[in-house]
Formats: sequence, structure tokens, C-alpha cells
Amino acid sequence: MASAIELQGMNDGLKRRHSTRASSTATALSTYTTASSTAARRRSTPAINQQYNSSEDEPPSYYNTQPQEALTASLPKDSPSFAPTHTFWVTPNGMFTRSIPVYDLTSDISTPYTGLSSVYKASVQTALKDHSQTPCYTLTRQSWYGQHYNITDATGASIADWQHPWSSGGAAVLTFPTDSTHSTHAVAVRDKRWYLHNQTFVLNSVTYEWRNDGMFVSQAMTLYKMLGSQRVTVGKYTSKWWWSWSGGGGTLVVDANEVDELVAVVSLAVVLKKKRQRAAERRVSGGGGGGC
Repeated sequence: MASAIELQGMNDGLKRRHSTRASSTATALSTYTTASSTAARRRSTPAINQQYNSSEDEPPSYYNTQPQEALTASLPKDSPSFAPTHTFWVTPNGMFTRSIPVYDLTSDISTPYTGLSSVYKASVQTALKDHSQTPCYTLTRQSWYGQHYNITDATGASIADWQHPWSSGGAAVLTFPTDSTHSTHAVAVRDKRWYLHNQTFVLNSVTYEWRNDGMFVSQAMTLYKMLGSQRVTVGKYTSKWWWSWSGGGGTLVVDANEVDELVAVVSLAVVLKKKRQRAAERRVSGGGGGGC
């Protein structure tokens, strides 16, 4: 039978072993916790970029209300500048207008072009009052109910024909005499995409495109020359009235070094007529008379 002293020694030994094991466990847990915490901190640092990018968070309404030049000024695909060589006045016209005179006001305007601002448009109106009444081009419908137009120059010579579709979704075809200096082939003006209503055409193997200057801004448009990934501004138009769907006509500026001026003028007339057709189609279908 063990003595009291032996029993006391066994007890002390068991306590020391228990204390050492608990201490080792605590140390191991502490080391694991520290290592895990450090690893977690190291992993979390580069995982998410917290820098705010305002360009990604702009509301859609911003893009619907800003002019095209303001929206695309910083994009490399846009032309760095636009220097028009001609300023035209397209006489306001409606769905049943028989004749559309177009006047070249270039030589009558001394105001430098810095955009279709109120100042520049005022100079256009001043030039109209002082300008001779001979149009440089006249677009004449061949019958009151038809969709065929003949285009004549200032001398009355026929220089092109325009066959317009009966619906806004169709293609308008421009044809020219065999000796024409404006185009050696027919030009078809058609919708690029039905839901955007951008109008495109090909002239001398180069694609051009008319675009509204905003999603809901149909009284101002830009004509672009598409060169691969580059988009060059070659024409701009602004309507005389803000409710441009009810009637077309206004100021057109064109860089004739980049696009034929006659094709620019007639393609604009096509686009304006298609806008009126689309508005009429919406009224008939009950969709309202506005839009572009």
C-alpha cells in the first residue's frame, strides 16, 4: 500500500503534465490564430479595387440628354475637329410638300464656325434675308401622291433622282446620270438598326451614317464618315423647330472634302422624310405621333 508521501508525489506529477499540455495547446492555437489572421489580411488587400470610377456609374439619362459632341469628345474614334466648307439652308417642308429648295449660304456668312450655336444660326437667318432667291438644288416630287423626286441644280439641269420607300423601314435609292460628278453608282439610304433609326449609306466604297445627337434629340443630327474604327464628323444639321418630327428643314453644314455635298443634302432629306413617315405610322398604330 502506497504511503501518503508517494500519493502526493503522483498527484503533483499529474498536475504538471496537465498544465504543460494545456499550455502547449494554447500556444499552438495562438500561433494558428495569428497565422490565419495574417494570411487573411494578406489575401484581402488586393482582392477588390475600391477606387471610384464615375464613368461606369453615370445614369442612362445622362447619355439620353447630352449632345453627341459632348458625349464623344474624349473618345479616340471620333474626329478631333470639324471644319465645314459649306453652309446650306434646307427650306422647311412637310409630308405633302411638292418642292424643297436648298440654298448655299456659304459666301454670305462671315461668322466663324464654332458649332451650330445660336450666334451661328442667327447669321444664317441674316444671310437668308440678303441672299438671292436662286436655290443651288431643288428637290421636286414628280406627283402629289408619288414618292419619286427629281433633283435639279441652279441652272435647272437634272442631276439626280430620289425614289423613296412607302414605309419608314424601306431603303431610299438615289441615282445619278452616267456622267455625274457626284457619284458613279446608285446610293441606298437605309436603317442601320430598326431600333436605333440611324440611317446609313455607302458612297465610293465608304460608309456614312446619320445619327441623332441624343436618344431623344431628333432635331439635331450628325453625319459621320466611318473609316474602320475611326468615326469622322463630315456634316451637322439642326432643325428650324424643336418639334422636328412635324416638319423638316433647317441649317446643314458639310465638309465637302470628306463627302459629296449633293449626296449629303439629299440623304438628309431622306432622313427627315423617314422621320415624318415614322411619326405617321405611330399615329396610325396608336403609338403616338412623336419620336424620331
